[in-house]
Amino acid sequence: MAAPHPDTRCLFLIGSQRSGTTMLLEELTAPPELEAHGEGSPALMHDYRLISVERLQAVRTASAARLLVCKPLCDSQWADRLLQLVDASRAVWVFRIWPDVVNSMLRMWPGHFTEVAARFRAGDEAWLKWRSERIDPTTRRRLLDLLDAAGTDEAAAAAAFWWLRNRLFFDLGLQHRPEFVRPLRYRDFVHDSALWLRRLLRFAGSDATVRPTLRVHAQSLGRDPAPAVPTSIRDACDRLFDDLRECAAAAWRADAS
Repeated sequence: MAAPHPDTRCLFLIGSQRSGTTMLLEELTAPPELEAHGEGSPALMHDYRLISVERLQAVRTASAARLLVCKPLCDSQWADRLLQLVDASRAVWVFRIWPDVVNSMLRMWPGHFTEVAARFRAGDEAWLKWRSERIDPTTRRRLLDLLDAAGTDEAAAAAAFWWLRNRLFFDLGLQHRPEFVRPLRYRDFVHDSALWLRRLLRFAGSDATVRPTLRVHAQSLGRDPAPAVPTSIRDACDRLFDDLRECAAAAWRADAS
């Protein structure tokens, strides 16, 4: 068994569900210099959430890898605290255009977002759990307005949830910390995965080399028509996507090679 590495760094993959983080994590599992943990990792996760920062630190201390990669999507709302508490850590907020995410959500969890919308309207924090943690009051009011516009439409409710989860990036002030956390557009990654894997590892402080596999593909981009949702929801999602795209361009500009 390899001895623990004395200076293992940490990289968090965060953002909204169905945004491509699983594909990205899978690309980071092969090199021996990396140790990757998904949402189902018993070493770090319970019920899709980090067990604790202390557990994460213990796993990192025992790791022989130079970079520990972790995907705590359901803890994305704690990204700023994680970066503060876990030294030598970086984070990438993976985002994907909302129609593709919504279509994927509806295939994966049919009926789920109608229930999520109803629980938000009722203020059922016990059921919502991680979904309602650390939501800015202004964002919560805007979300309820979007859910009112959604009515009983499943696609509209899922789009509103996409908006909520990605709105966190700005509500947490992460756009002001590109030295620690950066947005990464899913479309950019799948179109040139070799380039983005190289940039990503350099950002995380790793000199590992990762060669893209055949698992990386662009087949899901725009595969299905965009769902018809109310104008207010569509406009809110489009504006937020544009903000994320502009922030990503600025954050990675210095790493253009």
